This record gives sequence, structure tokens and C-alpha cells, in this order.
Amino acid sequence: MHISTLHLRAISSISEILIPAIVFPTEHLPLRMAFDGCVQNRFDFIPIFQQARRNYFPVIDKENGSCAGVVFLDDVRPYLFDKTLHELVTMGSIMRMLPVIRLNEPISKALDQFENSDAWSLPVEEDHRFLGMLSKSTLFNHYRRELQIQSS
Repeated sequence: MHISTLHLRAISSISEILIPAIVFPTEHLPLRMAFDGCVQNRFDFIPIFQQARRNYFPVIDKENGSCAGVVFLDDVRPYLFDKTLHELVTMGSIMRMLPVIRLNEPISKALDQFENSDAWSLPVEEDHRFLGMLSKSTLFNHYRRELQIQSS
């Protein structure tokens, strides 16, 4: 099977491929505050950035649930220790616009988006609703396993 004939659904279950986002900051909120999509509470986001294991946070459009952009830890780092900026800097002012992978598009298109953006993780949406992030390394690991299964 050639990689261009695979679809995201064909590789594995979506829960194995996507990295679900637990914390959903919105673009208009200051760096200090964010919106928790699970419990809809405001909280101080700075400790989350300071202790994060991932280096990115998808920013969700509160109006329609799509991914408005992605905030990378490297872009936040200059503001983390200057408390005077915590209220002034918004998620939207430091987020990056990345291509969005559609859940059912061909893997070849997703790979092109990874290549063109130089990103290692891209947002995945279905019907313009954010589902999670897809990691290029996770995608390659699943594809490698698929090739191993087919060759044995």
C-alpha cells in the first residue's frame, strides 16, 4: 500500500493518532488567563506553560470551535517571567497560523502540509471543529507499523 492511498482513518483509530488538547486557550484572553474547554473556568495559564511537557497549545476560536492558531512555548518564553506583560499579551497576539489537517483527507496532503509548514504538529479538524493535534512523528510511526504488518 502506498502512503498516498492511505487516509487518516485507515491508519489507526483517531484516539491513537491524535493528541487531544485538554486546555483550550482562546485568542482574546491575556496570557495570564485562558479558557478551559472541559470545565469552562478561567485560571492562571502561566504555570501550565512553565510546567508543560508539550511545546505547543492550540488556540480555539470560541465562536465556532475551530483552531484559530497555535501558541508555541518558544514564543511564550520571553513573557513568562515578566509579570507586567501577563495581562497585556494575548494568546492571539503570539499564536502562529498553521495549516489545518482535515480528518478524512489523504495522508499525502497531510504530509505536504507538514513539509510546507516545517511544523512537527498540526491541528486536525472535522467539520471545522478542532479535534486535536497530529504529530508528524506519530504519523510516521503508525505508517512504519503498517508497513511492518503488510510485509510480514
